[in-house]
Amino acid sequence: ANAVQMFSQEFFVGLELIRPLVLFLALENTPSTRQRIKRTLIHVLPYALLWGGFLLWRLHFMPTPGSDRNTPIILFNLIDSPLPTLLTLIGRALQDTAEGLIGVWAETVAPSTFAFQPISNLLAWGLCLSGAVLAFLVLRQRQPGFSSTEQPWHWQALSLGGLALLGGFAPGWLIGRYLTDTSTLYNDRFGLAAMFGASILLVTFLDWAIRPGKPQQILLSLLIGLAIAQQARTATVYRWSWEDQRSLFWQLHWRAPGIKPYTAIFGNGALAKYMGSWANISALNLLYFDDIPSPAYTWYFDLYRYPIKEFVEEGGAVTDEKNFLEYRAPVSQSLVILSETLENQCLWLVSEADRHNPYLEEVVRTALPLSDLSRILPEETYPVPTSIFGKEPARDWCWYYQKARLAEQQNDWQTMVSLWAQAKDQGFTPHNEPEIVPFILASAHTGNWKQALELTDQAYYPSFVMHDYLCTTWRRIRDEVPPSPEKAEALRQAIKEFDCENIIRP
Repeated sequence: ANAVQMFSQEFFVGLELIRPLVLFLALENTPSTRQRIKRTLIHVLPYALLWGGFLLWRLHFMPTPGSDRNTPIILFNLIDSPLPTLLTLIGRALQDTAEGLIGVWAETVAPSTFAFQPISNLLAWGLCLSGAVLAFLVLRQRQPGFSSTEQPWHWQALSLGGLALLGGFAPGWLIGRYLTDTSTLYNDRFGLAAMFGASILLVTFLDWAIRPGKPQQILLSLLIGLAIAQQARTATVYRWSWEDQRSLFWQLHWRAPGIKPYTAIFGNGALAKYMGSWANISALNLLYFDDIPSPAYTWYFDLYRYPIKEFVEEGGAVTDEKNFLEYRAPVSQSLVILSETLENQCLWLVSEADRHNPYLEEVVRTALPLSDLSRILPEETYPVPTSIFGKEPARDWCWYYQKARLAEQQNDWQTMVSLWAQAKDQGFTPHNEPEIVPFILASAHTGNWKQALELTDQAYYPSFVMHDYLCTTWRRIRDEVPPSPEKAEALRQAIKEFDCENIIRP
């Protein structure tokens, strides 16, 4: 059982350091200290051999795809430059220890937790109160407290807890990763194995510092309640991340029911909280195709992590690999998406026509020449696996918006006007000004000039930031809609009311 655990999960390997101490303490009834040490060594030996075998496998024989990001660089640096490495390690170890023992508890009473919104904050405090009361009622059954007075155990607990804390942190420290390193989202996992030791140290301190009885019980109950509340908040964060993922991928499916194989998707970030790029890559392949070959059919590129300007200027092929997946295709076979720039924003799949959208991030604007809407297939080629992406969300404004953009791509202006009317009948309205633009185009193409001007007015005021985007939209109308007296009058009004002279009549 230990071999299965050790060879599949490296985080807990350092806890093997406590095994000799645990066995030594367990053999306290051995007649002599010498026999106690001998029996301890006999019991430890097979585990020590297993541990040594694991280290040999991990450091020398284990195959890794690409580079090994878990190389024990600190161990090697201790050999090459021992003093600087040791000083750095001690400093970071002290920071991690302080965070593991104290910092994690400070998070349970952070100022943000006392806000009335979101409602999950109130729920978390309700769980805190309920858990604390329940814990106190249970602890009250053990009078006068939970301390054991039969034998002095504090030094044993301090030794065991301290060694377990350090051993739990050790695997992360050896590869140069620390609990207190904020450069990535996921470094808190390096404190997972250390929680065992931190818990023992906390209980030991409470039992030593506070007299048994009600004060001890109240404090312990409060800590239990705070821990429950923090777990609830963490669960809420991940729950909302899942809802964001479900919404985003379903919106992408509504906008692009299918895509041609070997199409790259560029986006402004990780798409959803706690979603790494490799997870996005797998999700996109599973959304559009029934298998993930190598090279993969589609790939996700975070615009902030790749040389986008070089891709645009030099063209050619774009390649990448993650774990056992790889991608190779012409960079021109791409789509560009944008999310979470504005509050309640729908997913935007953008192209050169959206260049003057004032809410595009600069890196997204740079990538626009890569976005080829012809890569989108109007009909799905593979049904969305709901076991992975969840049930399709109810139709809201974003459904009507995405279907309208899909219809726009096919010049189906009448369908767009119909979608606008249906959305209004359902009580849905655009979440922001750019999401009105497609319906201005559709109104103009179907001859509803009054509505086209009214929607332009709605998008233009009161911020005026949409000026260039709206004027270039009317320039498209000038170029795309057949001439008529009504069109000429509408253009005249647009030029006058929205100050579009320099753009519509260059």
